[in-house]
Order: sequence, then C-alpha cells, then structure tokens
Amino acid sequence: MGLALVVGLFILKNTSIMQTTKLNNIDEITHIGNHIWESWASMWNGDLSITKNIIAEGLKVHLTAAARYDPNNIVDGSGVKEMVSSIRNKYRYLKYKTLAGPFVDVQQQVVTAHWEAQIVFDGRSELPNDIAGETFTIVGTDILKFKDNKIYEFWTMNNPARP
Repeated sequence: MGLALVVGLFILKNTSIMQTTKLNNIDEITHIGNHIWESWASMWNGDLSITKNIIAEGLKVHLTAAARYDPNNIVDGSGVKEMVSSIRNKYRYLKYKTLAGPFVDVQQQVVTAHWEAQIVFDGRSELPNDIAGETFTIVGTDILKFKDNKIYEFWTMNNPARP
C-alpha cells in the first residue's frame, strides 16, 4: 500500500470521526437548550425550587422599559426567584405555555421561544385593568443564552394579547 493511500485513508477516517463528534456536540447542545427552556417554563409556572439550578452567577438581564424590576438587581438565581415569585403573587392564576419553539442556535448557545401567559387578576397588580376575577392574556418571546447548563443572560419582550 502506498504512502499516499495510507495518508488518504487516515484523513478520511479522522474526518469521519470529527464529523460524528461535531454531530454529537450539536445534538448535545440542542438537548441542553431544550432542557433549559423546559426548566425556564416550569420555573415561570411556579417551580421556583429549580431556579438556582438553571441560573448562573453574574446573570445579565435585559427587560423591557415598562418592566417594574431593575435588571441590575437580578444577578443570580435568588434574584430571578424573587422576581418570578413577586410577579406570580400578584395574580390569582398565572400559567405559561410555549406557542412556538423552543428554537436552539447551537453555535451561539441560545434558546428562544414564543409564549403565552393566561392570567386571572386578583386586584393586586399595578395594571389599570386589574379587576379581581377578570382574565387577561399576554404574549412574549424570551431569549436565553446558556453555558455550562445554566442561563447567564436573557432578554424578554411581552405585550398584552389582542382579544
């Protein structure tokens, strides 16, 4: 067997191994991104016990201008847990569901989805239309940047849904 053939077979074999490794890595990152989204949704639906497991220290938060929370005070799992708990406690009922996604960008390690939240008012929020017993729907999109199985940066946008 000639040297060129041996080198060619070596390159072909190693290229195949690298491609398989890359595919496995893509599958793993996709799996992690989907798991992070499912955990994020569970947290917003009331499972606050997982907050410290999915939020990295030094978290960077991007909220809408209308948000009533200072993103500079939300830098870890405790801050996120406090914000989510505060929001959930303003309503009689609050349930999130994913409408589209989650979509994982494996190169950027970002997961995003479009969601909807059904709310039943309890008369405790700052919203002008908060009449106890009335229902309300908001829709939004969250973008979660992750590394080492934790969210270290997120962006959120939401608005009232049209009836």
